[in-house]
Amino acid sequence: MKKLSLILFFVSWLFSGTIRATISQDPDYTFMWNGFNSVTIIDSFAITTTKEGLVVLKYDRSSKNYRELNNTFLNSEPYLQKLSGTVLTVRTTADVLYFVDVGNLPQITILGKVDVDFPFHDFALHNQDLYICAGYDGLFRYSMINYKMAAFADSSRTGIHYTRVDVYDNELYALDDYNGILRYDLTGVGFGKFIDYLYIPFQATSFVKIDSIVVIASKKQKIMLGHFGAEPEVTDTVELILNPTAVFARDSLIIVLDSSQHVTQIINRNNPEYPYISLLEAPDKRFQGDFTVINNRTCLIFPSPNFGLVLYNLAEITTLATPIIGFNRPGPVTDMTIYNGSLFTGGSNNPLDKYILSIDGKPTYRTTLYNTLNNISSLYLSGDSLFIYYPKMSDAVIVNIANFPITYEGFIGVSRDNVNNIIFQDRRINNRRPFFAASKNGFDVYTVSDSNTVTRTASINIIDEVHDFAVQDSIIVVSTNKSSLWLYRLYDNFTVEFRTTIGLPFTANKIQSYNHRLMVFSGSQLIIFDVTDPKKSHLDTSLSITLPVYDCAITGNRMYTVGPFGIQVFDMTGRVPRLLDYGGRSGQVITAYEHIAVISNGYSIHIYDFRDVLTDYEPVVDNLPAEYYLSQNYPNPFNPVTTIEFSLPRRGQVELSVYNILGQKVTTLVDEEKSAGRHTVEWRGTGSDGHSLASGIYLYRLLVEGYTETRKMILIK
Repeated sequence: MKKLSLILFFVSWLFSGTIRATISQDPDYTFMWNGFNSVTIIDSFAITTTKEGLVVLKYDRSSKNYRELNNTFLNSEPYLQKLSGTVLTVRTTADVLYFVDVGNLPQITILGKVDVDFPFHDFALHNQDLYICAGYDGLFRYSMINYKMAAFADSSRTGIHYTRVDVYDNELYALDDYNGILRYDLTGVGFGKFIDYLYIPFQATSFVKIDSIVVIASKKQKIMLGHFGAEPEVTDTVELILNPTAVFARDSLIIVLDSSQHVTQIINRNNPEYPYISLLEAPDKRFQGDFTVINNRTCLIFPSPNFGLVLYNLAEITTLATPIIGFNRPGPVTDMTIYNGSLFTGGSNNPLDKYILSIDGKPTYRTTLYNTLNNISSLYLSGDSLFIYYPKMSDAVIVNIANFPITYEGFIGVSRDNVNNIIFQDRRINNRRPFFAASKNGFDVYTVSDSNTVTRTASINIIDEVHDFAVQDSIIVVSTNKSSLWLYRLYDNFTVEFRTTIGLPFTANKIQSYNHRLMVFSGSQLIIFDVTDPKKSHLDTSLSITLPVYDCAITGNRMYTVGPFGIQVFDMTGRVPRLLDYGGRSGQVITAYEHIAVISNGYSIHIYDFRDVLTDYEPVVDNLPAEYYLSQNYPNPFNPVTTIEFSLPRRGQVELSVYNILGQKVTTLVDEEKSAGRHTVEWRGTGSDGHSLASGIYLYRLLVEGYTETRKMILIK
């Protein structure tokens, strides 16, 4: 196999200087609609956390479902909530506590945030006091100053190892998992007066108070029932068949969940010796649920990895345990397309949804196609026909979306497993048209006759891992993880012949055909090839681009790209794409219609309206960012190297450090004064001693001029 070597000649931008990023971090519209990991119920509202922030939903009695009303972005991923009066305290994976006013739902207002710069187990807010469980170091109390600053006040070390804390009325309950639960009176001044403690004979993991009873979960497959009084004591111990990872209590019922099993035990406090055993969808151990009342029925509601939000009627939980789908969008989003002002979205756990985009770009939900078919890996639009690939069925279903309701046209059975990219060419050769289905290890070619007869004509397996797949006229192009393009020729009899490979400076994340040329996004370069003759494929143009690219969409005379650091907008009227603007949020998928771009990172969908912004746009010769910003590392997850980018509006002393999940610093990547502008740094997964670190979750933190931001990354080996 001969490899074609290329010498890449780079051309400069068609305008002088560089442009200032003006695309806002805040999109015009956002659906943060899936990937929930916690939920708090307030009346008919559900406040949920997603990868990017908080979403407010409200129960709709007519549809018997929750509908999204409002959302708010946070700088790091939230996963735990605790309500104190009208203030919701939200913990993120970066150990930042946000304080949110929820007294005027569906509107929510961020009052402030506190960055807890040491490892801690749990927290509780009471009035203006913030209590932090710091393990062996004790239980700390901080005085909140306008919810924007926490001043250390005092602490208690009555217990040995504090791991959980909650406030009930004016009493604070703190779990010392070596001894028991300590109780403090908070009606006075200062930390609170120690009252007594409930001794626990087994090491406990969590607790919940219901009426006068404290329900305690133990690592020894036990649930203990205790009470405080003249002589605090554990009155009952219930043996379990599971390890409790979540405990809920309401009325006389105690519901014990185990995230590793689909078995749930239900205990009646009035008769704890005979627990019921039921089959429920087991939530992840990090998922936080709550109780809600719907149609006079008390239900347990929690995030679901398979549905989004599920509810269980407590009156039936000991018998039927049938889940009620409260919000059927678990994510992630895998593909999107726009047709005539309508947005179509699909995901690995989501069905095909249709939204109408109004004149200002605002989305309105219209319908769901085949609600029970909730697994989509790829969409492809050809004229009025939408091709939807369902991996579980191994079928590409074809529907006509020109009119409403959507009509079924047929399907194409696909033999290859794990297909993630489909392409249909609407060009007839002897009354047949080609259809392509690609996976990570190759692609297949099918023909579709005018009578809808489907025939597979070629099956090509590739040694390297396929990153992207494109078709330009009769040329099939495959990008691989070995920094190369593989070119094939499709003949009129629909057979396929390998022609050549083209070496690249970096792996191509995205390849796109346009105007009889092939655009390849490789690292920080856009490389354009002329592949008219696959035997003589040659470099046309190569440009340095501002941001790396995962996906792109071309509509009219604009090209929109999205990647780990945001969006880029290019003018396509000339021979060479011209960068107009960049910025915005990161994403993996993008689609566009005229001057509206829609992006998704899998867990949220963001809409940007560029119709007014880019009209007669003149690039600004200024490369200074408007604010401090720490981007998500790229790639993520990674092995063995990843890139971190940060922006400075002015010169300053910068510290960029990496921490393990316990909050321990493992290395410092930057500790020096940096000039204003964009900066990048590589991390190869090593500690300060130069040795490779173990696989897992790591946090990286930027500190400069009083500004701090933390993000999460995953090292995989």
